[in-house]
Amino acid sequence: MGWIFACLPTKKVVSKFNKNATPNVKTGMKVLDVGNTMGFFSFPAAHLVGRKGKVVCVDMQKKMLDALTKRSKKAKLQNIIEPHKCTQESLYLDDWKDQINFAFAIALIHEVPNKENLFCEIRQSMKPSAQFLIAEPKGHVTEEQMKHSLKLAKNTGFVQLKAGLSDYMCYAVMQKLD
Repeated sequence: MGWIFACLPTKKVVSKFNKNATPNVKTGMKVLDVGNTMGFFSFPAAHLVGRKGKVVCVDMQKKMLDALTKRSKKAKLQNIIEPHKCTQESLYLDDWKDQINFAFAIALIHEVPNKENLFCEIRQSMKPSAQFLIAEPKGHVTEEQMKHSLKLAKNTGFVQLKAGLSDYMCYAVMQKLD
């Protein structure tokens, strides 16, 4: 996924994330960042949740988690950002069941072979009515692929609140059905 960000204007993508996340993320919340890479979105989320919140950063690449850990210490956010190793088969979020207030997956869904399992595991980690931001790079993911992913999310217990396009991303805000 990191190569995608090398091709995108990162400031604009982060700005769009902030626009969609800021109204949904409050101080003290627990946030799930699936496929965090180097923390492009983990750090803005950590500032939003503050010292009483948590940002659980899930990635299957140890190198990315190590870099995130180093960067979070440097930024004095190590008590907020919690790196979490997963595999292609599972996010291993059993310890976070029904605790997450807001989740997001940026430029990730298209890389996951078993999207339904991914959506199920994310949903299980979320509190009732919690929201989930999905964003995929426009041009890399077709409109049909995005629609298919959103249909799978709906089939696993999410409802779509809104969707849109920016210059670079297709996005949707989903909500966990109770």
